[in-house]
Amino acid sequence: MAYIYPKKLLLILPFLLLAFSTEIKAQEEDCSFTLTKAQKLFDAGTIEQIPKMLQPCIDQGFSEEDKLQAYKLIILSYLFDNNMKEAENAMLNFLNKYPEYEILPADPAEFIQLFNTYNTIPVASVGAIAGTNFSTIRVINLYLTDNSKGTYSSTGFSFQAGLAYRRYLTPKFDLSIEGIYLQSSYQYSNTGLSAGKTLTFTETQSRIEIPLTTIYTPVKWGKFSPYIRAGFNTTYLLTDAATLLNTDTYTSKPTTNTGSMSDKRIPLQFWGILGGGIGFNFTKSCVMLDIRYNRGFNLQNNNHYIKADLDQQNVSGYSENDFKMSDFFISLSYFYKFYKPEKKKIKK
Repeated sequence: MAYIYPKKLLLILPFLLLAFSTEIKAQEEDCSFTLTKAQKLFDAGTIEQIPKMLQPCIDQGFSEEDKLQAYKLIILSYLFDNNMKEAENAMLNFLNKYPEYEILPADPAEFIQLFNTYNTIPVASVGAIAGTNFSTIRVINLYLTDNSKGTYSSTGFSFQAGLAYRRYLTPKFDLSIEGIYLQSSYQYSNTGLSAGKTLTFTETQSRIEIPLTTIYTPVKWGKFSPYIRAGFNTTYLLTDAATLLNTDTYTSKPTTNTGSMSDKRIPLQFWGILGGGIGFNFTKSCVMLDIRYNRGFNLQNNNHYIKADLDQQNVSGYSENDFKMSDFFISLSYFYKFYKPEKKKIKK
C-alpha cells in the first residue's frame, strides 16, 4: 500500500476541497433548475409528479431557502390534488423542519388554512440562569438598640445561579419553575450609641429557591419578546454567616464577633414574585434578560426578643428587630426549546 506523506496530503487537500465544493455547487444548481421546473408545472396545473420530483433534492441538494419553497410546493400540490392525508404529512414534515415558521403575506390561502390547523408553539424549554441580587429589609417590630434606631442597608450585589423549566400553555402564556442557589446579604448600622460606640451587624444567607411563575408575553417585535411574570417563591435556608463589629470611637478599639444566625432564623420562607424582562429569540432557543422583585411574606427571625448571640457570646448593645426581607434580581438566562407540532384538537 502506497504511503501518502503528510506534505503531499497538504498539497492535494486544497484540490480535494475545491472539487467537493464544486460538486455541491453543481448539485445545488441542478436542484435549483428542478425547483424552477416544478414551479412551472404547478402553474400549468400539472401537479401529480411534483412531490416525487422535489423529494430527492429536499433530502440532499437544496439550499435552505429553496428547501422551504419546495416544501410549500409539495404541500400545495397535495392540497390541489385533494390528497389531504399526504398534504398533512407534508405539513408535519415541514413544521418539524421549520417549527418557528411564521406566515408570510405572500403565502397562499390554502397553505395558511392548513398551517393554522397545527399547534406550532414549543412544548417546553430548559435553561440555565445566572445573575446578581441585592436585599432590602422591612422592620416589623422595632426593639431599640441603646435607644437608637439605626439603619438597614444592602451590602452590595450578591449572586444567584440555577436551572429552569418552562412549559408553554398558549402562544402568550407559559409556566416556569426554577431551582436556584442564591446568596444574599444585608447590614445593620448604628452610629448613635452612647459612650461614643458604633455597631455594625452583617448577615449573609445561602438559600435554595424554587420560584414558580406564570409568564405573559403580550406581543413580539421581530426577534424580541417583552414579557411580565408573577408568582410565588419557596426558599430554604442552607447556611447563615454573621459578623458583629463594635467600635469605641474614643479608643478606636474594635471588637468583632462572628458566627451563625441559623438557629435564630425560620428556615422555610415564602415570597411573592413580580417582574418582567425581554427575550431575544434564536432558532429553537432564546436568551432572556430578567428583572424581578421578591417580597418575603414571613418574619426572618423566630423569636420577638432575640439577642444577637454570636459564638455563644451575648454581645451587649444589640437587640435584633423583627424583620422581613425582599430581594431584587437581575439575571440572564439561556433556554433551548423543544417542539412537537401536531394537529389542533377540534372543539365539539
